[in-house]
Amino acid sequence: MQNPTVRSKRKARDKFSFKSEIITRYLTPGPKEDVYDWCPSYVLDLFGELREQARGMDFYPPQEDAEDIHISMFDRPTIEICELVDWTVSIFNRTVAKELRNRALSVQEILRDESMREDWSSRDLLRSMFEGWGEDGDEWGTDYVSTEIFPFIGGEDPLATPGNLCAAFGLAILDHALLLRSAPDGDNVIKTYGAAWHFALTARSLNRQHMGYQFDLKAHSARMSKAAAKRYSKDPKQVIKSQVKEHWQRWKEQPNSYLHATTFARAMQDKWPDELTSEPVICKWVREWNSAVK
Repeated sequence: MQNPTVRSKRKARDKFSFKSEIITRYLTPGPKEDVYDWCPSYVLDLFGELREQARGMDFYPPQEDAEDIHISMFDRPTIEICELVDWTVSIFNRTVAKELRNRALSVQEILRDESMREDWSSRDLLRSMFEGWGEDGDEWGTDYVSTEIFPFIGGEDPLATPGNLCAAFGLAILDHALLLRSAPDGDNVIKTYGAAWHFALTARSLNRQHMGYQFDLKAHSARMSKAAAKRYSKDPKQVIKSQVKEHWQRWKEQPNSYLHATTFARAMQDKWPDELTSEPVICKWVREWNSAVK
């Protein structure tokens, strides 16, 4: 029987981490002047684009007296970006590689652009996966990448968009390109930089689509909430139902908040023990709302 300590060490070694000094220095908080001095400008431009598209974003509908939707943007720590790279490859292997009946690839194999069945480029197929999901977001879930369909293999749920994952892998490709700079095969270095730019542009397009979708969704939610408040102002039970629906909408954005409708219903009863006395009724509401969005 294999020693579990050996297995855990092997698993830890398999996790992706950045290796070029430029990337690690730039991602580390603190002054960047020394990096600017010895880093080529074309690398800084590419890095800046990828890092921006890897930033997390969360949206909140406008409050009753507010006019604008609130957008919370946040930088990801280096370890989380690495986790997104690993997560991306996990999704790729569960979808593209499985469909091609190809063996699962590692992060490093895709970074080296290993060929798959029928001589398909693994990097090109990965980017095509993102582009395809940009055209049909149902595969990812409602707002963010579905952690139910594609379990996150890192720590807490990252609220990552497809564009975030695409940019994270683009950073991994840039890291690989920087390590190849001293290699004798100059064409391969240029090709790798080009791949990183392709991922950066795809990530930007995906995040713009996501932002537009979120504005439409939250604006619609705000209009519906105001209309419901006016319509049900004289019916306290309907007011509670409207508030429960807002919690259900947050559950759709963060699928791991509750295991299923029953746990959601019990949590709502804990919030409003006097008003919500029937667990089956709340579960029925959940079924109605789920059916309405299909």
